[in-house]
Amino acid sequence: MTQADEFDPAHADRVTVLHVNFTSTRILTASADHRIKVWERDAESGEQILTDTWTAHDADIRDAKWLHPTTGSNIASIGNDLKFKLWTEDPSQPPNSGRRFRPISNIPSNTKVPFVSLDIKKLDSVYTYLALIDRSGLLSIYEPTSFDSFKDWSLLDQWNVCAPNPPDRGAETSFKVRFDQNPVSTPYMNSLTDDKKMLSLIATAMDTVKIYRSTIVQYDFNGTPGAIPSAGQDRTTFFEAARFPTHPALIRDAQWAPFNVRGFDLFATACRDGGVRIYKLDTTAGSNTTTNKTDNEAVSTLSSNNTRQTSTAPILHHRPGPQSSLTSAIVGRSATTSTSSTLYPSSTATTPSTTNFARDQPRFAFLSPFTHTITTESELLNAHRDTWALCWDPAGQVLMSSGSDGVTKLWKKAVMGTGWMLFADQEVSVDESEEEEVEAGEKGNG
Repeated sequence: MTQADEFDPAHADRVTVLHVNFTSTRILTASADHRIKVWERDAESGEQILTDTWTAHDADIRDAKWLHPTTGSNIASIGNDLKFKLWTEDPSQPPNSGRRFRPISNIPSNTKVPFVSLDIKKLDSVYTYLALIDRSGLLSIYEPTSFDSFKDWSLLDQWNVCAPNPPDRGAETSFKVRFDQNPVSTPYMNSLTDDKKMLSLIATAMDTVKIYRSTIVQYDFNGTPGAIPSAGQDRTTFFEAARFPTHPALIRDAQWAPFNVRGFDLFATACRDGGVRIYKLDTTAGSNTTTNKTDNEAVSTLSSNNTRQTSTAPILHHRPGPQSSLTSAIVGRSATTSTSSTLYPSSTATTPSTTNFARDQPRFAFLSPFTHTITTESELLNAHRDTWALCWDPAGQVLMSSGSDGVTKLWKKAVMGTGWMLFADQEVSVDESEEEEVEAGEKGNG
């Protein structure tokens, strides 16, 4: 690999987040100094030019991302100040004024536990979904109350990914959440469902990785599942679809590969033991089961506490996909939003802490027509000293990993065989003082 270009973000503290926009023309950096900086790449010189910098949170920033370009120039961020914030760019403000990005939405953590990971899904250029997970493993899914404004958000579903045994207070934790960013889900791609709007996400729960998919459940006016469709309300609900084999240590990151037109899904996990593991998920028609396979041999299944209970399973009703006309999609969205806003108040105002979605419904008692088969594609056990981050290329063919050893590596599936091999790496040179600061920061995060 050729020498990498470097630029100094000039933050006053450790850089915690780096994210590139959809067109790779702008970079945002966030730091423990509470500030976000936006950089724009000069097309002629290739130099990164500072566009603006501002204090985004009252504590160190844990995660930040650009939204899809169809929503405009927006940035989502979370910090240890127990807040999620959404920022929109105001072109009328001059660059480097500190006012070019202004906040338009604020979602507080009602459990008084800081958020640690976020992700945003844009569907059909109309629907937007937000996923937030906090340090205790509580995962919340939101959508805007209005399709053309991100000011107010409604809570769709909420549950703890570690239930029924959440981590002890003070214990070291590690949680990540990532949406399936493919245009449509694999079940729809394989003609297993007519729900084009099915959402899928991956969540890490300490040393475990879980896959969740959405479905539409009918509830009566008392909140009981299994109601007659004409006599109650429908609600988007997530159920656990698959669970990966348990890892030997905390999972630092998990990434869902793009390009699922091949008919299956690929995932990569980064583990504290320094390993990078790649999994393949096949989704076929059949009973609601999940099988984990290694080298084409079944080694385990979902634990007994996740057994599906047919007698109490809610009735599933697939919501038809939006029409080709944008106007039809907007009209349909308005009807759905009016229902959900009645059930759940705006998250910007406050979401009542008494709402207990995990208690309202059995998370594993759904009659899904899918069979999920998990195959371990490759285990790169000595990839790094401590693997921290992963990233797929747009075609889902190349995986990039980085760790505390200061080395970035690129992995690709071998032409002969089923394993993945290293084909490029790039070492980042740091002096001894910087390395000591990095190690101290890792201990602090732990």
